[in-house]
Amino acid sequence: MRYLWTGIRLFVLMALLGSDSVTGQPSVVLPPVDGQMMTYDSTIPGKVRTENKPKEQTLQQTYDLGASIPTVSPQRPLDFGGFSCYNDPGLGLVCEAPAGDQDYWLESGRSFVISNKATSAVAQQSLWSFNADKTLTLLNGATLPAATALSITSQAQGDILYFNGTAWVRLAPGTSGQVLQTNGAGANPMWIAGTTDRSVKASHNAAQAIPDNVDTVLSLNSENYDTDTMHSTISNTSRITYTTAGKYHVSCTISFAANATGVRFLTLRLNGTTALRIDDTPAISGSRTVLLVVGDFNFAANDYVEILANQTSGVSLDVDAIAERSPYCEAHQI
Repeated sequence: MRYLWTGIRLFVLMALLGSDSVTGQPSVVLPPVDGQMMTYDSTIPGKVRTENKPKEQTLQQTYDLGASIPTVSPQRPLDFGGFSCYNDPGLGLVCEAPAGDQDYWLESGRSFVISNKATSAVAQQSLWSFNADKTLTLLNGATLPAATALSITSQAQGDILYFNGTAWVRLAPGTSGQVLQTNGAGANPMWIAGTTDRSVKASHNAAQAIPDNVDTVLSLNSENYDTDTMHSTISNTSRITYTTAGKYHVSCTISFAANATGVRFLTLRLNGTTALRIDDTPAISGSRTVLLVVGDFNFAANDYVEILANQTSGVSLDVDAIAERSPYCEAHQI
Protein backbone atom coordinates (compact mmCIF):
# COMPACT_ATOMS: atom_id res chain seq x y z
CA MET A 1 0.00 0.00 0.00
CA ARG A 2 2.86 2.38 0.82
CA TYR A 3 4.40 1.85 -2.63
CA LEU A 4 1.05 2.32 -4.33
CA TRP A 5 0.49 5.68 -2.61
CA THR A 6 3.97 6.84 -3.59
CA GLY A 7 3.29 5.95 -7.26
CA ILE A 8 -0.01 7.86 -7.27
CA ARG A 9 1.65 10.98 -5.92
CA LEU A 10 4.44 10.76 -8.57
CA PHE A 11 1.83 10.35 -11.33
CA VAL A 12 -0.09 13.43 -10.14
CA LEU A 13 3.10 15.49 -9.99
CA MET A 14 4.07 14.52 -13.55
CA ALA A 15 0.56 15.36 -14.74
CA LEU A 16 0.88 18.83 -13.26
CA LEU A 17 4.30 19.46 -14.65
CA GLY A 18 3.89 17.63 -17.93
CA SER A 19 6.54 15.84 -19.96
CA ASP A 20 8.27 16.46 -23.26
CA SER A 21 6.03 15.39 -26.14
CA VAL A 22 8.94 13.91 -28.06
CA THR A 23 11.22 12.36 -25.47
CA GLY A 24 8.64 11.78 -22.78
CA GLN A 25 11.13 13.01 -20.27
CA PRO A 26 9.82 14.94 -17.29
CA SER A 27 10.00 18.74 -17.45
CA VAL A 28 12.81 20.54 -15.69
CA VAL A 29 11.61 23.58 -13.77
CA LEU A 30 14.07 26.49 -13.82
CA PRO A 31 13.90 28.73 -10.78
CA PRO A 32 12.88 32.33 -11.58
CA VAL A 33 15.28 35.18 -10.99
CA ASP A 34 14.46 38.37 -9.10
CA GLY A 35 11.47 40.15 -10.63
CA GLN A 36 10.26 37.06 -12.59
CA MET A 37 7.55 34.49 -12.10
CA MET A 38 6.82 30.98 -13.44
CA THR A 39 3.64 30.27 -15.40
CA TYR A 40 2.26 26.97 -16.64
CA ASP A 41 0.88 27.44 -20.18
CA SER A 42 -1.83 24.86 -20.97
CA THR A 43 -1.79 25.78 -24.65
CA ILE A 44 1.82 24.66 -24.96
CA PRO A 45 2.04 21.18 -23.48
CA GLY A 46 5.33 20.40 -21.91
CA LYS A 47 6.46 24.00 -21.54
CA VAL A 48 6.90 26.25 -18.58
CA ARG A 49 7.30 30.00 -19.14
CA THR A 50 9.34 32.36 -17.01
CA GLU A 51 8.44 36.04 -17.44
CA ASN A 52 8.56 39.38 -15.68
CA LYS A 53 5.87 40.37 -13.30
CA PRO A 54 3.00 42.47 -14.74
CA LYS A 55 3.63 46.19 -15.40
CA GLU A 56 7.36 45.62 -15.47
CA GLN A 57 9.79 44.97 -18.31
CA THR A 58 8.20 42.40 -20.65
CA LEU A 59 11.37 40.35 -21.16
CA GLN A 60 10.40 36.72 -21.64
CA GLN A 61 11.89 33.43 -22.82
CA THR A 62 10.31 29.99 -23.27
CA TYR A 63 12.28 26.80 -22.63
CA ASP A 64 11.48 23.32 -23.95
CA LEU A 65 11.54 20.85 -21.10
CA GLY A 66 13.67 17.84 -21.68
CA ALA A 67 15.75 19.61 -24.30
CA SER A 68 18.93 21.60 -23.92
CA ILE A 69 18.36 25.22 -22.94
CA PRO A 70 19.48 27.48 -25.83
CA THR A 71 21.80 30.42 -25.36
CA VAL A 72 19.83 33.55 -26.28
CA SER A 73 20.23 37.32 -26.18
CA PRO A 74 16.63 38.50 -25.81
CA GLN A 75 15.53 42.01 -26.82
CA ARG A 76 14.90 44.43 -23.99
CA PRO A 77 11.59 46.21 -24.68
CA LEU A 78 10.41 49.48 -23.18
CA ASP A 79 6.76 50.21 -22.51
CA PHE A 80 5.40 53.40 -24.20
CA GLY A 81 1.72 53.72 -23.36
CA GLY A 82 0.99 50.06 -24.08
CA PHE A 83 3.46 49.75 -26.99
CA SER A 84 6.42 47.46 -26.46
CA CYS A 85 9.42 49.09 -28.23
CA TYR A 86 12.93 47.75 -28.68
CA ASN A 87 15.93 48.13 -30.95
CA ASP A 88 16.13 45.58 -33.74
CA PRO A 89 19.59 45.14 -35.35
CA GLY A 90 18.02 44.92 -38.81
CA LEU A 91 15.07 47.31 -38.58
CA GLY A 92 16.14 49.82 -35.95
CA LEU A 93 13.40 50.99 -33.56
CA VAL A 94 10.49 48.49 -33.56
CA CYS A 95 7.27 49.04 -31.59
CA GLU A 96 4.71 46.26 -31.10
CA ALA A 97 1.05 47.18 -30.70
CA PRO A 98 -0.75 46.05 -27.54
CA ALA A 99 -2.88 43.65 -29.57
CA GLY A 100 0.26 41.99 -30.83
CA ASP A 101 -0.82 41.88 -34.49
CA GLN A 102 1.24 44.78 -35.85
CA ASP A 103 4.80 46.01 -35.67
CA TYR A 104 5.92 49.58 -36.34
CA TRP A 105 9.39 50.74 -37.22
CA LEU A 106 10.98 53.99 -38.40
CA GLU A 107 12.38 54.51 -41.87
CA SER A 108 14.70 57.23 -43.13
CA GLY A 109 13.08 60.56 -43.93
CA ARG A 110 9.64 61.31 -42.56
CA SER A 111 7.94 57.86 -42.78
CA PHE A 112 7.52 54.71 -40.73
CA VAL A 113 6.36 51.21 -41.67
CA ILE A 114 3.40 49.23 -40.34
CA SER A 115 3.81 45.46 -40.69
CA ASN A 116 0.87 43.13 -40.07
CA LYS A 117 2.35 39.98 -38.57
CA ALA A 118 -0.72 37.93 -39.39
CA THR A 119 -0.97 38.78 -43.08
CA SER A 120 2.62 39.93 -43.73
CA ALA A 121 1.17 43.10 -45.26
CA VAL A 122 3.43 46.14 -45.10
CA ALA A 123 2.21 49.73 -45.31
CA GLN A 124 4.12 53.02 -45.21
CA GLN A 125 2.74 55.92 -43.23
CA SER A 126 3.91 59.55 -43.48
CA LEU A 127 4.75 61.17 -40.16
CA TRP A 128 3.79 64.61 -41.53
CA SER A 129 2.71 66.29 -44.74
CA PHE A 130 2.55 69.82 -46.17
CA ASN A 131 -0.78 71.22 -47.28
CA ALA A 132 -1.60 73.64 -50.11
CA ASP A 133 -2.28 76.41 -47.59
CA LYS A 134 1.26 75.96 -46.17
CA THR A 135 0.02 74.31 -42.96
CA LEU A 136 1.61 71.12 -41.66
CA THR A 137 -0.49 68.04 -40.79
CA LEU A 138 0.94 65.50 -38.35
CA LEU A 139 0.24 61.77 -38.23
CA ASN A 140 -2.16 62.16 -35.31
CA GLY A 141 -4.29 64.60 -37.32
CA ALA A 142 -3.05 67.75 -35.62
CA THR A 143 -2.47 70.68 -37.97
CA LEU A 144 0.24 73.26 -37.40
CA PRO A 145 -0.55 76.76 -38.72
CA ALA A 146 1.31 78.23 -41.67
CA ALA A 147 4.29 80.41 -40.82
CA THR A 148 3.35 84.08 -41.07
CA ALA A 149 6.19 85.79 -39.22
CA LEU A 150 7.94 86.65 -42.48
CA SER A 151 4.87 88.02 -44.24
CA ILE A 152 5.89 91.44 -45.57
CA THR A 153 3.39 94.23 -46.21
CA SER A 154 3.19 95.41 -49.84
CA GLN A 155 5.42 92.61 -51.03
CA ALA A 156 5.97 92.51 -54.78
CA GLN A 157 7.85 90.52 -57.36
CA GLY A 158 11.56 91.32 -57.28
CA ASP A 159 11.63 92.29 -53.59
CA ILE A 160 14.70 91.45 -51.52
CA LEU A 161 14.25 90.49 -47.85
CA TYR A 162 16.93 91.55 -45.36
CA PHE A 163 17.32 92.09 -41.61
CA ASN A 164 17.84 95.74 -40.64
CA GLY A 165 19.01 94.98 -37.11
CA THR A 166 15.51 95.06 -35.64
CA ALA A 167 13.17 93.29 -38.05
CA TRP A 168 12.95 91.64 -41.45
CA VAL A 169 12.13 94.28 -44.05
CA ARG A 170 11.80 94.44 -47.82
CA LEU A 171 14.04 96.19 -50.29
CA ALA A 172 11.93 97.15 -53.29
CA PRO A 173 13.22 96.15 -56.74
CA GLY A 174 15.85 98.43 -58.21
CA THR A 175 15.74 99.84 -61.71
CA SER A 176 16.84 97.89 -64.74
CA GLY A 177 20.61 97.43 -64.82
CA GLN A 178 21.21 98.15 -61.14
CA VAL A 179 23.09 95.67 -58.95
CA LEU A 180 22.74 94.91 -55.24
CA GLN A 181 25.60 96.24 -53.13
CA THR A 182 26.39 95.23 -49.56
CA ASN A 183 27.65 97.98 -47.29
CA GLY A 184 29.27 95.63 -44.79
CA ALA A 185 28.28 94.52 -41.30
CA GLY A 186 25.95 96.89 -39.49
CA ALA A 187 24.63 98.49 -42.68
CA ASN A 188 21.81 97.77 -45.08
CA PRO A 189 22.21 96.67 -48.70
CA MET A 190 21.31 99.00 -51.53
CA TRP A 191 20.86 99.12 -55.28
CA ILE A 192 23.61 100.81 -57.28
CA ALA A 193 24.36 101.31 -60.94
CA GLY A 194 25.61 98.18 -62.66
CA THR A 195 28.04 97.96 -65.53
CA THR A 196 25.87 100.12 -67.81
CA ASP A 197 27.95 102.62 -69.77
CA ARG A 198 27.51 106.12 -68.32
CA SER A 199 29.80 108.55 -70.03
CA VAL A 200 29.93 111.90 -71.82
CA LYS A 201 32.34 113.99 -73.84
CA ALA A 202 31.44 117.61 -74.67
CA SER A 203 33.39 120.32 -76.49
CA HIS A 204 33.06 123.74 -78.11
CA ASN A 205 33.37 124.49 -81.80
CA ALA A 206 34.49 128.14 -81.59
CA ALA A 207 37.08 130.22 -79.72
CA GLN A 208 35.95 131.94 -76.49
CA ALA A 209 37.46 135.23 -75.29
CA ILE A 210 38.66 135.26 -71.66
CA PRO A 211 38.96 138.74 -70.07
CA ASP A 212 42.08 139.57 -68.07
CA ASN A 213 41.93 138.22 -64.52
CA VAL A 214 38.25 137.13 -64.65
CA ASP A 215 37.05 133.56 -63.91
CA THR A 216 34.99 132.73 -66.99
CA VAL A 217 32.71 129.69 -67.32
CA LEU A 218 33.34 127.95 -70.64
CA SER A 219 30.49 126.85 -72.87
CA LEU A 220 30.45 123.35 -74.38
CA ASN A 221 28.04 123.50 -77.31
CA SER A 222 28.85 120.17 -78.94
CA GLU A 223 28.85 116.50 -77.91
CA ASN A 224 31.05 113.63 -79.00
CA TYR A 225 28.87 111.19 -77.02
CA ASP A 226 26.46 111.18 -74.09
CA THR A 227 25.04 107.86 -72.81
CA ASP A 228 23.20 109.02 -69.68
CA THR A 229 21.71 112.45 -70.47
CA MET A 230 24.63 114.15 -68.76
CA HIS A 231 24.94 117.18 -71.05
CA SER A 232 22.69 119.47 -73.04
CA THR A 233 23.58 121.54 -76.11
CA ILE A 234 20.50 123.74 -75.55
CA SER A 235 20.47 124.79 -71.90
CA ASN A 236 23.21 124.98 -69.27
CA THR A 237 25.68 123.98 -71.97
CA SER A 238 28.63 124.52 -69.62
CA ARG A 239 27.52 121.70 -67.27
CA ILE A 240 28.30 118.01 -67.05
CA THR A 241 25.49 116.64 -64.85
CA TYR A 242 25.71 113.27 -63.09
CA THR A 243 22.17 111.99 -63.42
CA THR A 244 23.21 108.69 -61.80
CA ALA A 245 25.04 108.77 -58.49
CA GLY A 246 28.39 107.04 -58.34
CA LYS A 247 32.10 107.38 -58.84
CA TYR A 248 33.35 108.99 -62.04
CA HIS A 249 36.64 109.73 -63.75
CA VAL A 250 36.71 113.33 -65.04
CA SER A 251 39.15 114.93 -67.46
CA CYS A 252 38.97 118.48 -68.93
CA THR A 253 41.49 120.52 -70.96
CA ILE A 254 41.84 123.90 -72.68
CA SER A 255 44.46 125.63 -74.80
CA PHE A 256 45.12 129.38 -74.56
CA ALA A 257 46.27 131.35 -77.61
CA ALA A 258 49.98 132.17 -77.63
CA ASN A 259 51.02 135.02 -75.33
CA ALA A 260 54.14 135.25 -73.19
CA THR A 261 52.72 137.40 -70.39
CA GLY A 262 51.19 136.32 -67.10
CA VAL A 263 49.74 133.05 -65.79
CA ARG A 264 46.98 130.77 -67.10
CA PHE A 265 44.36 129.03 -64.91
CA LEU A 266 41.84 126.19 -65.35
CA THR A 267 39.39 125.27 -62.55
CA LEU A 268 37.01 122.30 -62.27
CA ARG A 269 34.08 123.53 -60.14
CA LEU A 270 31.29 121.50 -58.44
CA ASN A 271 27.70 122.77 -58.28
CA GLY A 272 28.76 126.38 -58.95
CA THR A 273 30.72 126.78 -55.68
CA THR A 274 33.41 124.22 -54.87
CA ALA A 275 36.73 124.00 -56.71
CA LEU A 276 37.60 120.32 -57.17
CA ARG A 277 40.80 120.77 -59.18
CA ILE A 278 42.91 123.79 -60.30
CA ASP A 279 45.71 123.81 -62.83
CA ASP A 280 47.85 126.92 -63.26
CA THR A 281 50.99 127.50 -65.24
CA PRO A 282 53.06 130.49 -66.48
CA ALA A 283 52.52 131.52 -70.08
CA ILE A 284 54.76 129.88 -72.65
CA SER A 285 56.50 132.29 -75.00
CA GLY A 286 55.79 131.70 -78.68
CA SER A 287 53.34 128.77 -78.11
CA ARG A 288 49.86 127.95 -76.84
CA THR A 289 49.55 127.27 -73.14
CA VAL A 290 47.69 123.99 -72.40
CA LEU A 291 46.06 123.19 -69.04
CA LEU A 292 44.48 119.98 -67.74
CA VAL A 293 42.35 119.05 -64.71
CA VAL A 294 41.72 115.36 -63.98
CA GLY A 295 40.54 113.19 -61.10
CA ASP A 296 38.15 110.57 -59.73
CA PHE A 297 35.15 111.83 -57.78
CA ASN A 298 32.10 110.41 -56.02
CA PHE A 299 29.04 112.35 -57.17
CA ALA A 300 25.49 112.38 -55.85
CA ALA A 301 22.64 112.25 -58.33
CA ASN A 302 22.28 115.56 -60.19
CA ASP A 303 25.63 116.97 -59.09
CA TYR A 304 27.22 118.95 -61.92
CA VAL A 305 30.67 120.31 -62.81
CA GLU A 306 31.86 123.19 -65.01
CA ILE A 307 35.26 124.40 -66.16
CA LEU A 308 36.42 128.01 -65.66
CA ALA A 309 39.29 129.75 -67.47
CA ASN A 310 41.35 132.73 -66.26
CA GLN A 311 44.53 134.51 -67.36
CA THR A 312 46.66 137.51 -66.37
CA SER A 313 48.17 138.60 -69.70
CA GLY A 314 46.79 142.13 -69.24
CA VAL A 315 44.52 141.77 -72.28
CA SER A 316 41.64 139.55 -73.41
CA LEU A 317 42.91 136.19 -74.57
CA ASP A 318 41.17 133.39 -76.47
CA VAL A 319 40.70 129.78 -75.48
CA ASP A 320 41.17 128.19 -78.88
CA ALA A 321 38.77 125.67 -80.43
CA ILE A 322 40.81 122.65 -81.52
CA ALA A 323 39.11 119.35 -82.38
CA GLU A 324 39.62 116.70 -79.68
CA ARG A 325 41.93 119.08 -77.79
CA SER A 326 40.34 122.33 -76.66
CA PRO A 327 38.10 122.98 -74.98
CA TYR A 328 36.62 119.64 -73.96
CA CYS A 329 35.42 117.91 -70.85
CA GLU A 330 34.72 114.18 -70.49
CA ALA A 331 33.52 111.87 -67.72
CA HIS A 332 32.75 108.17 -67.35
CA GLN A 333 31.53 106.11 -64.46
CA ILE A 334 34.05 103.75 -62.84
